[in-house]
Amino acid sequence: VKEHPGSLIELGRELFRRLALGYMSCFEHAEDSGGKDFAKNSLPRLIVRLLRAHGQWLKWSQYRYGPLDPVIWQNLGVANLAAVEARFDTRACAAYGEGRAETSPEHEYLKALLFQASAVDHLRPQEVEITERLIPHLLAGVRLVREVQPGATHWIDPSRPMAPMRIARLPEPSSSLRFLNMSKALATLNELVATVEKGELPDGLDLGTAYPPKVVLPVLQHIATYWAPRPPTRAFPRHPVRTGARSVVGFSQVHGQLSGRETAAVSWQITDVSRGGFCVRVRLRDDGTLRLGALLAIQP
Repeated sequence: VKEHPGSLIELGRELFRRLALGYMSCFEHAEDSGGKDFAKNSLPRLIVRLLRAHGQWLKWSQYRYGPLDPVIWQNLGVANLAAVEARFDTRACAAYGEGRAETSPEHEYLKALLFQASAVDHLRPQEVEITERLIPHLLAGVRLVREVQPGATHWIDPSRPMAPMRIARLPEPSSSLRFLNMSKALATLNELVATVEKGELPDGLDLGTAYPPKVVLPVLQHIATYWAPRPPTRAFPRHPVRTGARSVVGFSQVHGQLSGRETAAVSWQITDVSRGGFCVRVRLRDDGTLRLGALLAIQP
């Protein structure tokens, strides 16, 4: 990706996009030409790598809060269903050679589902990273089941290019329909919250680097909130709209607009409104103009 311009986050997203699509191409070729030995010995490892690469593509996309390519969920679903059909979805294997940490296709698929179910679009990039590092410590308490049951909070249909959805009402029946039960993981998570509230981090909690408890605690509380049986509700209802808004960034640009001078304004799209504000969609530039702390003026 040397020729790819942009920020480090954009480079990371492009790197894992290409890696994920490369593994997907290998998988499709293997389905057509791979023999029995390949299916038995190498296909599980290939699918694990494929799922992990797509999980990283998802994470690096969420660093910029999207947009998420639906191909991510389409390929994750295809690979998961292939592993289930071949009956090695729960088989442990080392993704990158013997002697390395073992995982399974189901674990890699679950990590992507849990990451998305954690509402990481409400978190800062450092908190997104902490969320990803926390999830493997909670996987033992998560189950992907075929029928809705007490404790199930989300549903997913791997045959469709979709992210996991909250169970607001039962979806249409499908042979590939699955439900995500995180009740045991939530109990473990709440115990972890109680420990960190005392200013301690448990031994063995690998977060990639040494974060202080006061940095980790809000992330734990956030995940617990969105994994709970009852998700947080909005104070005011949202109303979908489709209208434009003019925006300028920076003191000189805002001052120019207010004083009547002609300044370059960018058109944004407002997608919904509520008493608490409104939601806009815009493709961010990579020049750092729009960043936390910047002065922004919007005229609907």
